[in-house]
Amino acid sequence: MTAVATLERANQMLAQVESVEDAIDLRDYAVLAAEFAKRAKLGRQAENHARAIVFKAERRIAEFVDAGQAQGTIASQERHPGSVPAGNTAPATLPVLGLTAKQVHEARKVATVTDADIDAVAEEATREDKPLTRKAVTTPHVTKNTGNNEWYTPPVILAAARAAMGGIDLDPASSVKAQETVQAARFFTAEDDGLAQQWAGNVWLNPPYANSLVGRFVDKLISEWEAGRVRQALVLVNNATETAWAQRLLTAASAVCFIRGRVRYLDATGKPANTPLQGQMVVHLGEAWPSGGLRAPGTPRRQFGDAFEVLGTVMAR
Repeated sequence: MTAVATLERANQMLAQVESVEDAIDLRDYAVLAAEFAKRAKLGRQAENHARAIVFKAERRIAEFVDAGQAQGTIASQERHPGSVPAGNTAPATLPVLGLTAKQVHEARKVATVTDADIDAVAEEATREDKPLTRKAVTTPHVTKNTGNNEWYTPPVILAAARAAMGGIDLDPASSVKAQETVQAARFFTAEDDGLAQQWAGNVWLNPPYANSLVGRFVDKLISEWEAGRVRQALVLVNNATETAWAQRLLTAASAVCFIRGRVRYLDATGKPANTPLQGQMVVHLGEAWPSGGLRAPGTPRRQFGDAFEVLGTVMAR
């Protein structure tokens, strides 16, 4: 069988996985397909496509093992302890299935991401002419601070932000390069340490997305808003609603737009090139919600709804 045929067969098998045995067979076949693609010099895209199928197979292995252990059809340990009553079927052990505890552990790590996530990482690796690795798939992929690592907010989002607030007075987590599109009256770079500065006016915030930093920027924003120095603010962050900082931000928010699809951030040349593995939301902080809700005319929240409803689902208190 040719390398191309092997890869096509792996695709077919992926669509037909119905059991842990099917998933294991798929994993082994996809490993072979990746090796064939490499030896046949089909190119990085074909090789990484096969590697992506390997990780998708592992996701399914983890799901079937977890479901089987919950139902009692797969032993929760490599060797099932105790005796089995007469007439009962002993749960299958991992060695009988052809798995080790370490392989299941690694598969469960992959299971924390989606097939779409795996595809996105594979595409990124291919663009960089790198092989798709387990570390790349299982490492959380988050966008960085405005200007850091050449991830820049797309102009369409910034245009909506200016329309919603009537202009941007301050970008406290930025860079000189980012200001080509943000166009804030004032901005702070990493060297300025925006957390140590006073914020005021209409604030656009695209914070560093490391949890240790995003939480500090969110707390700083809420503090300055409660002090009355910030009139309005828009915050572009991951829609990580399970985090403590997101809960604090949403509690203070007057409205939020859950952006449709994933944001295509720009690289240093201004081309859409960087796509995070999670969705994003733009959170609005402003005056208390007026009677009449989002449709009340002439309010900051109405301006936010008008500006962002074309980009995603807008919700308000």
